Amino acid sequence: MSKIHIINIDCDADITSVITAFRESGFSFTLDVKKDSSFSINTPIDPDKLWDKLTISNGNNDMIIALTSRPLSNNYFSLTNRDYSKAVITTDQSELYVPQFTIEEYLQEEILSTALLMQAKMNIGHYDTRGCLFDFCENKADIAIKLYTGSICSDCRARLEYYGVPPSDVIAAQRLLWRISKDFHSGKVNRGCPIGNSVCIEYQNIQREYSEKNIFFATSFSENFLDSADHLRSKLKEIGFNLHIVNEQITNRNILCKICRTMQTCKYGIAEFSGFRHNVSYEFGLMQAFGLKSIAVVKQDSFSKFESEISDMKGIEVIPYRTIASDLFDRIKDFIE
Repeated sequence: MSKIHIINIDCDADITSVITAFRESGFSFTLDVKKDSSFSINTPIDPDKLWDKLTISNGNNDMIIALTSRPLSNNYFSLTNRDYSKAVITTDQSELYVPQFTIEEYLQEEILSTALLMQAKMNIGHYDTRGCLFDFCENKADIAIKLYTGSICSDCRARLEYYGVPPSDVIAAQRLLWRISKDFHSGKVNRGCPIGNSVCIEYQNIQREYSEKNIFFATSFSENFLDSADHLRSKLKEIGFNLHIVNEQITNRNILCKICRTMQTCKYGIAEFSGFRHNVSYEFGLMQAFGLKSIAVVKQDSFSKFESEISDMKGIEVIPYRTIASDLFDRIKDFIE
């Protein structure tokens, strides 16, 4: 049985609970830990200068993982040396990129991926983000995706087994990942992606930017309607609310992703139907699907035409208004307060 030694340089976390999570998951390797604050090394840490300082006078097959709160010079979350016998993991900025997870859960994920690489003695990861344990996460915010997903993709599973990682350890790894990603199925990330991604690649940004003072406004793209929206934005700002408009037509996947992301940062949704544009109906449907507190509004002089032409809106309350200044703002103010 191989052993991985965890050397805690200056990481403020409950490492004992991390070790316990691995033991309860049933891996073939064991972890032990010791605190060692005697390291004299510059910040940010240069991993190449750290390797020689990491020594354990035990078995030939033993491996070492150092934990630190200081940044690495290459700005990675973790790194292994060339023969996959030593590694370093930093908790620097982990609270920024994965605030929904504890530092112990973050360390479990990083130690897990590092330990499996050490067993395989091969970099089996990939640069694209799949929601897989071995996502490279060139965009550091993507680490939240793999923590929430809690999975190992089929390609990486095959590589792990090909390079000699026991199948029982792959099963144990999945068991631990499910434990880490316990909240995945109850979060917004499970609401579905309109452009077909298996997980929401904007989840981290949505969590960071969400506010109960945010309002999504769906409207037509004519100058008249956008001018009205600008006036409404100013009025709402006076009472502490933020009106968000994605004033581009949905012509490709990137714009739809932008609309979806912006919408999910908002508590409220307003759809202005006076322009009779299909994008407004679609966005209103997304608002309801994502659980925004939503209302539909239409100018009074367009209300009859709206009722006759938009038949699928019958049964949904639509509020007619004359102008923003005369009555719409007050109606919206009552709605959000």
